[in-house]
Amino acid sequence: MLAVGEHSLQHNKTFLMNISAPFLIDFFYDKLSAVLPYVDVLFGNEHEFEAFGKKLGIPEPDYRVIAKAISELPKANAQRPRVVIVTRGSHSTVAYNAPEFLEISVPSVPSEEIVDVNGAGDSFVGGFLARYIQNRPLAECIAAGHYVAGVTIRTSGTDFRGKTPNFTY
Repeated sequence: MLAVGEHSLQHNKTFLMNISAPFLIDFFYDKLSAVLPYVDVLFGNEHEFEAFGKKLGIPEPDYRVIAKAISELPKANAQRPRVVIVTRGSHSTVAYNAPEFLEISVPSVPSEEIVDVNGAGDSFVGGFLARYIQNRPLAECIAAGHYVAGVTIRTSGTDFRGKTPNFTY
């Protein structure tokens, strides 16, 4: 990850990272701290950001405070601010893109339609990236992430055959 981060810095490429699990913060914070200066966009869920907040001395899970604090940590590429995105399951997604916060509602999924939540976070990132690489507004990228995660939790495993994107932001 450090090599990719350094390459991204040298070539002014955007480096995006998903935290992936709270235990990575608990047990490998030193390694995460070494990579973080290269990260332009950081994704994670509420549990991952709660663990990150505790490491930063933020005892209460205030996602806005945590996201802003992470965005202000040292960053190697000063040409763009660090964007921090906190997914919170069925609760709104919180994003910080200095100097503003976004809070984007998650479309409701009836409980009887939820089949399997495994992969929802990764699907969110995939949907987000599909719009991000098109230089779409952050709110639209998040809406695309919500849409793809919503498709994923309605299936066992992941199957997008026959799905046509239909989301709003």
